[in-house]
Amino acid sequence: MDRAESAEMSEPCSKQNRRAAVLAMLPLLACTALHADEGDDRRLQWKLTPSYYDNSDGTHAYDVNLRADFGDQRAWIGDYRDSQGYHQARAGFDWVNQIGFVNLDLSGQYATGGFFGGSATAQIGSADNYALLGWGRTNLHPYYNLNFDPNDAVTAGFGTKALMRGLEAQLYHIWDDRLATRQHVTHLLLRYAIDEHSRCSLDLSYKHGLADPETYVHGYAVAATYAWHHVFARLAYDQHANFNLPNQKRISVGLLF
Repeated sequence: MDRAESAEMSEPCSKQNRRAAVLAMLPLLACTALHADEGDDRRLQWKLTPSYYDNSDGTHAYDVNLRADFGDQRAWIGDYRDSQGYHQARAGFDWVNQIGFVNLDLSGQYATGGFFGGSATAQIGSADNYALLGWGRTNLHPYYNLNFDPNDAVTAGFGTKALMRGLEAQLYHIWDDRLATRQHVTHLLLRYAIDEHSRCSLDLSYKHGLADPETYVHGYAVAATYAWHHVFARLAYDQHANFNLPNQKRISVGLLF
């Protein structure tokens, strides 16, 4: 887990906490569903993603995520548990708004164990060429990080759709600006629309920084995704995932409906 997750996490979350996370999410999902009946030509879409994580130290974990997507709003709930007995339920909400030439994405997350976090990411520029700027903060409570990048961090980079038809490329860098972990991650993300019904993406990254005050790590990661109609699959290999010592293999499958 990353540097925001250094607190002890050996005890499973209570059933009451897990129930609270789900209850906190229900109003968001209900609100999103109600909007779908307002005659807008937008359509409520759901995304179900179960994932399996296998670590080189012999531990493994499962995660199931359900997201509701309606235009510029996204709400989601998730449930994570690993072979060491740790269990965490979570919920989140994202809102995207276009302000002139700035596309602003605001997000918030809650997880059992008292975790809260949020971020703001801006895409600045034209549809074909743009800059990326982001900033995130958490309350530093225990949290298993499933985006595998530092959360209390700054993001900077750029993207383009001008290289070739159907291809979008992003190059961006994320670094811890709060906890003096010297953690840095650089991503090259490529998305390609093969045809009307199929698309793929490739995320290549390199990380370096402190796993703990005395252990410096560095490594590479690759994640490949293929989507066809309403199903997709993702495979990933991540050295020192979340700046831990073990390497990690991940597999995700998903359904859009």
